[in-house]
Amino acid sequence: ERLPLVDITAVNHANQRDFWVLMHEKDQFNFYAYLVDCNGLLRDPVISAFNEEISAKKHVTGRLKASPRGDKIIMAWREKNDSHLQLFDFNPATGKVSNKVEIDNDNMHTDPSPGNYFDYEPAFSGNGSKLYVEIEDIFSSHMLVVYDLDLADDNSIAASKDTVLYFPFAVDLKTGQLGPDGRIYYQGNGEGLSIIQNPNQESYAVEFIHNATIPLDGISYGDLPRFNQSIFYTPEILNSPINCFEKTVDFELARPNYPVDIDSLRWSFGDPKSNPNNTSVLMEPSHSFSGTGYYWVTAVRYYNNGYPDTARIRIYLPDLVSDLPDEMYLDSSLVLDLSQLQAGRILWEDGSTSPLKIVDEPGIYRFSIDYCGCGIVSDSIKVVRRPKINYLDITFPNVFSPNSDDT
Repeated sequence: ERLPLVDITAVNHANQRDFWVLMHEKDQFNFYAYLVDCNGLLRDPVISAFNEEISAKKHVTGRLKASPRGDKIIMAWREKNDSHLQLFDFNPATGKVSNKVEIDNDNMHTDPSPGNYFDYEPAFSGNGSKLYVEIEDIFSSHMLVVYDLDLADDNSIAASKDTVLYFPFAVDLKTGQLGPDGRIYYQGNGEGLSIIQNPNQESYAVEFIHNATIPLDGISYGDLPRFNQSIFYTPEILNSPINCFEKTVDFELARPNYPVDIDSLRWSFGDPKSNPNNTSVLMEPSHSFSGTGYYWVTAVRYYNNGYPDTARIRIYLPDLVSDLPDEMYLDSSLVLDLSQLQAGRILWEDGSTSPLKIVDEPGIYRFSIDYCGCGIVSDSIKVVRRPKINYLDITFPNVFSPNSDDT
């Protein structure tokens, strides 16, 4: 029913059981996120609208990719001389796309030649902290740049652009694909695979190998197969599965990042309401979280030799429908919005399934959400008319007499 603008991608749901299929619709301003759970594809998508200036363009090409840790979306697109690299926030619990940031475009490059354009080939690192982009201009000069996605704000991310490598030779790297070994692979020039060896590291340590000794059987000029990048997520911290609405989670360092020379650890669970249990010095701690939503968990690693460093992971504990208001006021009409809850299969009492319901009458509106494998949660919202305010009819004379005798 809908044609994608540049690409279709997939990413894990925050509950680590379900999936999102994500696209940006051609000739519209909208992102569409379709939930895939144990019952199949939910046909009512989560819609995120943006005021894009690409709806009238007819020959757009580009890429759409999701970060392995599920918090960012990158869209690279070009039509003739108009090129853009746009980074978005993504909420894997609700399917909402937000906060567009233009981190590169053709106007950011100084080139005196008219008609210059840029092609962008983006790829995320395995832990989601880095974004690599191979940039090609009309004259076939190429560079590989990297952005730091762990910085605090969007301007800092855009300004973190660092050149890993400038190619002084003709090279045509197709879309980078993260592999199960944590390396990023490129197919280019039909000769062999090129590799970013250490994509989670800083730019000086990534080690790019052009036409690595991985022979291809024949010559290929297409892209490598597409995958849901989430299945190759390589966090530095591992957590136990968060089953449905449990709040107690076990943590440990991922073994490849757990060298024998670690002397001690200091954990912080990002949960100040749980004080004094918000920190731990155990090697493999457990923590009972005080609420739902997202938490950043960090582990400061102290070594026998060398300076300490920090590993971190973001985890999600599902929100319950009890977070909704019990009562809402109605003027002429009202929109009941369930889209900010953890996504599931919504069923209103009248049989409708959209997360948005427009009501124009007071009453009790009941619904249920099927969290596929975790049971069905039911709730309701009471809608009442907003009370009318009765204003007093007060008149004031426009003339006063000094002695109040009305003369």
